[in-house]
Amino acid sequence: MSAPTLSASEFAIVTGMTRDRLRTWERRFGWPSPERAGGGARRYRTEDAARVVAVRRLHEIGVPLDHAIEQRSDPPTGSVGASTWRNLVDELPFGVVLLSGPVPLTVEFANGVLRARPDGPRAGDLLDDVAPWFGGDDAAELRDFFTSDARVARVTHPDWAAGLARPAQSLAVQVRQIARSRPLVALIGMDAGGARRSEAARAALRHERGRLHDQDDVQRLWATATRDVAVATATPGMRGLRAGLHVLRRRLDALDAAVYVVDEGVAGLVTSLRGRFAQIGEDGPPDDVQLGAVSRCVWLPPQSAAGLGAPDGAGLLLAGAPRGARSHAVIGLAMETAPELTPSGRELFEAGAHLVARAVP
Repeated sequence: MSAPTLSASEFAIVTGMTRDRLRTWERRFGWPSPERAGGGARRYRTEDAARVVAVRRLHEIGVPLDHAIEQRSDPPTGSVGASTWRNLVDELPFGVVLLSGPVPLTVEFANGVLRARPDGPRAGDLLDDVAPWFGGDDAAELRDFFTSDARVARVTHPDWAAGLARPAQSLAVQVRQIARSRPLVALIGMDAGGARRSEAARAALRHERGRLHDQDDVQRLWATATRDVAVATATPGMRGLRAGLHVLRRRLDALDAAVYVVDEGVAGLVTSLRGRFAQIGEDGPPDDVQLGAVSRCVWLPPQSAAGLGAPDGAGLLLAGAPRGARSHAVIGLAMETAPELTPSGRELFEAGAHLVARAVP
């Protein structure tokens, strides 16, 4: 039975070559040697594909082409040499360390990703020397694994990715014992520092997601409160005014809520929802409070708020709106401390306060 073959075009595709390059190799080195089908068409043996790829890779890393062709070998399927495994381990993107032991625990090999670190482990390092803090139960666990019946386990060791300055965990695998070899354990794991950074990043994202969720909840509550104020103040007269005022007081858990009106420059208290506000004195508001100019959200500390009849020790959160050419209404919420309003929450509070202010009879 003849060996399976591929056309020149198919063979070029699977080997990453061009048909012209294959002919050049054939002309210069007599290899690969195609078979001739009817009409003289070239057909290549499928078993030559792996050999061509191997030669191409050797040539790409600097081996002269004639030497690469001479060095090609045909190991039986399933036979993988030690150098192949070493190259594979060396290219892995996470740390792999071979330790001999159990006493002393010695680094026999560290793969490329760890050797590239200036503070990474080096062949010949004794853990007792480079990480003297590493001892106790963790070191005993690692030593005991050399004689354990288990073939695979998770063990603690110095963190290769942090200059051996703190503990980390890796998957430990006992290496099968062969003649004239020290007992070896392979420690395989992702960069512990990178894992911690990833976890910190994930925690930050979870925190931010929670913060945005909370902010969204607050926004929704304020939007609902503004809608409730609009519905309440649709009722004419003092009844609608006090209903809207009640929504704002409840939303911010204020001690009391009041409405001031400034007419022709004279300020007076219209209503106190819970009766805890006093009338403004004959001297009027303190000099640092211009009620007739209040529109956006303003916080008055207790000292200034006292001049507006606020309850003892309370500050005032104010917002207002004009009622006409010479009249202005201001909503005041008496609170022990200034509320923490987000910019959107502040805007929604102002909108609700303006609705109440405009409802003043």
